[in-house]
Amino acid sequence: MTGANATMSRRMLVVAVLALAVGLLTQVFALDLAYPQTLSVTVWSSAEDPGVDPDWSGWEAVPSAPVPLTAQQIATPLGGGSTPSLAVQTVHTDGDLVVRVSWSDTTEDNSTARTELFADAVAVQFPADPRSSVPAICMGQADAAVNIWHWRADSQAGAPALPELGDGYVDRYADTSETYYPATASGNPFASDAAVQSLIAGSFGTLTPMDEQTVVGEGRHTGDEWAVVLRRAFAAPSTEHPQFEVGQDIDVAFAVWDGSSDERNGVKSVSQFVRFSISEATIDGQSDSVAAARSLAPNTTVGYIVVGLISGVVLALLLVALIWFGFVIKAFVDND
Repeated sequence: MTGANATMSRRMLVVAVLALAVGLLTQVFALDLAYPQTLSVTVWSSAEDPGVDPDWSGWEAVPSAPVPLTAQQIATPLGGGSTPSLAVQTVHTDGDLVVRVSWSDTTEDNSTARTELFADAVAVQFPADPRSSVPAICMGQADAAVNIWHWRADSQAGAPALPELGDGYVDRYADTSETYYPATASGNPFASDAAVQSLIAGSFGTLTPMDEQTVVGEGRHTGDEWAVVLRRAFAAPSTEHPQFEVGQDIDVAFAVWDGSSDERNGVKSVSQFVRFSISEATIDGQSDSVAAARSLAPNTTVGYIVVGLISGVVLALLLVALIWFGFVIKAFVDND
């Protein structure tokens, strides 16, 4: 063997031994170097019906899953990202899927009465066919449409009240007849007073209201947070809606608009797809155990510090082990 070949063989041996050492250490110290990309959210069974009430007492017993959000950077208009995350809780009851989403927002933007005003909103997106592969994250694709449940704060608040007679407004609406509300008269879905719309999209520019509007919902702003509940029956009203059933896993994504940040259309905060796992397990009667677990849980800041210290020690031990292995291999190569 020539000197060059011998040197190459030694280097390959060093790399192989170091890789083996890293693998052994990650097993010994249970280090997870690759995190799963899909968050799974359990859809619990509930004997008590929450309706569409964001303040239903039973939500206290339902685990909350944090879902990170980022600015929409796929299609123009790009931007958003003012909402870093939202929390998801979900149950099923009496053959209905009920989803509660909440997020931090210090302002309640529920009017679009002027051109410079934009509304707070949230959307939940499912593959129209739950058996299909995950579609494109924004508005689906031609062969894999998405069904979007879209709640808007301004739609829930309704149209602003008309001015009173003799208030000095020029050319104001004379009454509430359809003559003075052409969008309502023409059936424009955005003139609807429903808080939630069920939409379908098969790529950009194809967003269309469903013929069957079976999703209901309600939002509530308290202090510095929005909480919105959306609900629909498991049974799909048509083939363009996803069908739900116990034991099913279905992909779902989220979007949030902050009106005070001038977010509208594509300017929004979006998530990647997560997964709903519709379970037979019940959440009822677990409020006391959940409360007890919370009372025994350590302070979040202290927990982060402890985890950080443990991680630092493990990484230091890993580094020392790698250095030691390096000296061992170097001594082996030098003595060869």
